[in-house]
Amino acid sequence: MKRPLIRQALQTERENLLGYISVGVKELHDEFLHRTAEQDFGAGTNTSQSHATHGKNIPDQVERIIWAGQLEAKAADHLKLAETILVDLDGFAKLKQEVVGLIKDVSTWRKDQFDTWCRTNQSALSPEEGGGGAVNESNLLFDPSKCLLHLSAVDGRLQVGYPDGLLRLQREVRLLSGFGYPVPSKLHKVAAHAEQMYKHAIVLKQVAHFYNSIDSQMIPSQQALMLKSALAFERLVKFNKLSDPHKEKAGGEGTGITWQQAKEVPAYINQLQAAVRHLIEENRQLRMVHYELIEQVTSLMNLDLLRQQSKWREVLMTMRCRLAEVASAGGYPADHMTPWRAHLDRQLYKALEVQYRLGLESLNERMPEMRVDLVYQQSNLSLQPPFEEVGCCNLSHFIQLQIQTNEYVEREVFWPPLKISMSSVGREGLRHFKD
Repeated sequence: MKRPLIRQALQTERENLLGYISVGVKELHDEFLHRTAEQDFGAGTNTSQSHATHGKNIPDQVERIIWAGQLEAKAADHLKLAETILVDLDGFAKLKQEVVGLIKDVSTWRKDQFDTWCRTNQSALSPEEGGGGAVNESNLLFDPSKCLLHLSAVDGRLQVGYPDGLLRLQREVRLLSGFGYPVPSKLHKVAAHAEQMYKHAIVLKQVAHFYNSIDSQMIPSQQALMLKSALAFERLVKFNKLSDPHKEKAGGEGTGITWQQAKEVPAYINQLQAAVRHLIEENRQLRMVHYELIEQVTSLMNLDLLRQQSKWREVLMTMRCRLAEVASAGGYPADHMTPWRAHLDRQLYKALEVQYRLGLESLNERMPEMRVDLVYQQSNLSLQPPFEEVGCCNLSHFIQLQIQTNEYVEREVFWPPLKISMSSVGREGLRHFKD
């Protein structure tokens, strides 16, 4: 391209290329003005179409720095190409002036953003600016002499003694260093020290999340059953097995494993994970049994109480045996089983009420065949036995099913409300029968 004849032969193509580069430079300039004017980087409606992010959970400021560096590199590439093959064209001088000005503006803005990032993070390392050790996203203060875990005195939630800001700083330092930015040695040192605890911190944050959300994963009526395991896990959090039990105090602050005890930390985390696995497995098994029993109760709603009494008794007996197995296998005391039994009894009550109501309302249509004689006596025809006696006999037999099935259900919880409800259902059924 340096030969005059070749340049002259490609004059038209080179002029077209100059136009394309000019348009590209203008687009870069417009993009720079648009995005630097945004209060919240990436908030524009078309940002997702023209700008690719560089990772999840990267703050806007770091994203801006990386984006500016890439935009500056694109402008430099345009200038390099133009200087190679377009230097003799009339519009080259103007193009060069525009590109150089754009590169200068982007470079200055990018350096300001990087300097701001450095100052912000360095100030977050001081107690005055770092929030006094409070747990938040911007805090970078890390005291390795404190416990791995502690319970908040405000809301009782389990917190990890490893600032979230350190997790963020590690990613940012690694990312900016990879792009060649001169990250201050102080931040490099903090990030390197935090890297040593990173794996443990991630596991502990998972444990803390489980502890803070376990109640929402339990079935309310089964929470009493998991009380023993939950208390054991809480004691492990407050006063872990590797600490001195004579130094335990309420709140457990300062009595547990600290970040400085590098050898004990993995063993303690293993204990926590074992306790978490035990809680998860126990909760899973209890939930499985609960839904199994609820499915059986649901099946009873479609099981004819009048014609399939033996099947009803069989299902009720199976449920009681299953509850006894769970209580025996888990070592659950009777008072811990009571809320769960009460909940199941209420569901049984609903199923039995449905079948009582359906049975009473259709009893006259489903009575078995009975011998009734037509008698002519004293110039009158009559039925023997009387029609009323036949109806009352069948109705009485159906209502007495309660007495035969109550041995399979918790009397003190189930039967008192059932008897009250069945009296009204019985009256309604008798009215339908007479009609």
